[in-house]
Amino acid sequence: MPLINLVMNARDAMAGRDGVIKIRTWNQRVTRSSGQRQDMVALEVIDHGSGMSQAVKARVFEPFFTTKATGSGSGLGLSMVYGFVRQSGGRVALESAPGQGTTVRLQLPRALTEVEKEVAPAVDEPPPRASGWRWCWKMKRMSARRYVNSCISWAG
Repeated sequence: MPLINLVMNARDAMAGRDGVIKIRTWNQRVTRSSGQRQDMVALEVIDHGSGMSQAVKARVFEPFFTTKATGSGSGLGLSMVYGFVRQSGGRVALESAPGQGTTVRLQLPRALTEVEKEVAPAVDEPPPRASGWRWCWKMKRMSARRYVNSCISWAG
């Protein structure tokens, strides 16, 4: 959910502009304020869109805050991203300036248990056709990369 929200916001920020949305991930070890070291997964979404002023950056994670026209956005996307990451024990960082684009960086705790390895399907079938967001959730057997690419392609 957070990744989809961030990519859709990046897409909207780049409306009418040429550019690329970059998604980067990496593992890192951080030192918490308590001095405890913790393994984290970092995820960045970088766009070359319109960027944000200081005033917008100060409010961007508030519920119902939006810079979009009335009826075009609920103002809940980034507040839900922030809430999810914080409830997961993670951090959110935002870098943006008007005309310079935006980078949103999420840090999430790494899983403490081994994750089951994905079983590849016997035949590489095209993604199922369905309406709305349910389409994305029906793709459980696909790799994470293919899943995200399919969701992003569907969202425009």
